[in-house]
Amino acid sequence: LQFLYFIGMGMDMDALKTEAGKWLEIDRNQSTRRAVEVALREGDERKLQEMFSKRLKFGTAGLRGRIAPGWNGMNDVTIVQTSQGLVKYVQEKTGKRDITVVVGYDARYNSDKWAKLVATACHLAGGSCYLYSSIVPTPMVPFGVTTLKADVGVMITASHNPKDDNGYKVYWSNGVQIIPPHDAGIEASILSNLRPWDGVWDTVPPVIDPLMELQSGYLNNVKTLCRNRIANSMSKNLFAYTPVHGVGRQMVEMAFRMFGLPAPLVPESQGYPDPAFPTAPFPNPEEPNVLNEVMKVAEDNNLPVVLANDPDADRLALAERRPDGTWKVFSGNELGALLGCGGQQLTSGAGERS
Repeated sequence: LQFLYFIGMGMDMDALKTEAGKWLEIDRNQSTRRAVEVALREGDERKLQEMFSKRLKFGTAGLRGRIAPGWNGMNDVTIVQTSQGLVKYVQEKTGKRDITVVVGYDARYNSDKWAKLVATACHLAGGSCYLYSSIVPTPMVPFGVTTLKADVGVMITASHNPKDDNGYKVYWSNGVQIIPPHDAGIEASILSNLRPWDGVWDTVPPVIDPLMELQSGYLNNVKTLCRNRIANSMSKNLFAYTPVHGVGRQMVEMAFRMFGLPAPLVPESQGYPDPAFPTAPFPNPEEPNVLNEVMKVAEDNNLPVVLANDPDADRLALAERRPDGTWKVFSGNELGALLGCGGQQLTSGAGERS
């Protein structure tokens, strides 16, 4: 089975049919197989071009794209190919077969299934896998990598992309998203490991669930940042918060409890994981209107500050209500300045009452 490594604007129909045939030889997902078979039967060149005329390229942000069949979509096959290439690359770079991988996933469509496929590829290559047993915020993966001294981490998420997307983030052993030349090295390794390995579709890999240990460890680290829990416990609530249909709420509420703060008020319309993102088709808290739901809760309860995470909870938005009732939404640069100033005050003693 020979695969084409192409990135182009289009292919002729015969080449598309050839690529579709190669896909059908290796895909085991009935839904994506059916979509390809229908496109072939109907001679739908446009759909076949979308599926097969180019391949998703791995970069420093990993993979991110539309959930769809074909080399150009996020699907079971591309997840398996990417995972096989990744574990082989990590083995090459570390010089050992028994690598350790930490894998997490968010609440998007297919995220849990694809996390298990990552674990399967790791196991078949001779490695060990820590696989979270439930949805987690993205920061739990790099935290797990550094805490467990793992070789690499994978988070299945499309961050704040629209609902029809998903993605694959990779963190190196230092807990940081990969940088060059690792991205090019992983891409080359993926292209050398495109044929699904024997057993990849039906093996149930042995995994270790680090959820309770690492969640507790993360929150204990958060707790060390609290300077005056007694004063916090006597303060009134100032915050409304939204996870924007994502995975951040549980950890945020736990962190507030660690600090002795009243729980933030949450709009029920956005308060629970929902891969359909019904109130936010483009669930980036920096986008206009995404904060409307949580701002309404804040206004109804006379709260001055709004907090929001993106769906995988590695991005924070903050807004403050002005005296005239309008909202000031802080930019990333402004938040960085505020956090830096606050950190300096705390370490110098000026923020002892914070």
